Amino acid sequence: MNNTFNEDKKDMKITEGECRNELFNKLKNDEKFKNNIKNNPKLQTEKVHIYIGKEVPVPYRHIYRIVNDSLNLEIMCFDQDIAFFDFFELSEEKLEKLNEIIHINLEIESNKNFKENIESINDPKNKINSISKENNKFFVFPYITIETKMGGGPDKPTTNSILVATKKVELIKSVFPHCKSILLIFLDENSEIPQRVYRCGKPFFDEILGLEFSYENSEIKFEEEKQEKSINTVKEKIEELIIESIEDLQNLNKKGV
Repeated sequence: MNNTFNEDKKDMKITEGECRNELFNKLKNDEKFKNNIKNNPKLQTEKVHIYIGKEVPVPYRHIYRIVNDSLNLEIMCFDQDIAFFDFFELSEEKLEKLNEIIHINLEIESNKNFKENIESINDPKNKINSISKENNKFFVFPYITIETKMGGGPDKPTTNSILVATKKVELIKSVFPHCKSILLIFLDENSEIPQRVYRCGKPFFDEILGLEFSYENSEIKFEEEKQEKSINTVKEKIEELIIESIEDLQNLNKKGV
């Protein structure tokens, strides 16, 4: 795979954000990939709705306070680079009724661009269409979170960035024990993931994957042939982990957890 830059890009470095946006677009526009998820019997049996999104606010901690004789529940969130999830819209009317009936005031961090950054994979009702323009409060229920990092050198990604990512995953899994997580490293040609990334990340991430890319004809292209560093491998792992996540949630529900 040729990783040479054209003349106007030869001194420009491709950023993690550019690679992440391109990966998100590839995933959400791949009808075969989405149909593989949509047509899986497990999703149909359990009536699970899956959305894909970027910069998705995933809850990681709940804080309780008493304010004016009401219980104040604050839900704190991390924006996850890419996520597969379901969500519930929390309109101001619903929040007011909740406070009125059981005296609970719910506060949740949200992303103002939430509606623009998500797409339905298998929800026939497609709740995106009913989101009110004024509202930006949503409760996200994750099945997979993907943390992306830029590799390509012995010091990339940094140990500190991996440790921060593992802590985020640990906190998210403390709230959603069924949720699966992927650490995805963008790699230029012939680069490898440093072993320290596995040592730091493996106890927390379900999968640590490399994805090779090049920049050709003003376009980021991902490897498709190599088994270990291709976008097809990433898609396969996502499909597998969605099912594992649903099965784990099923077991948690059976055990009454």
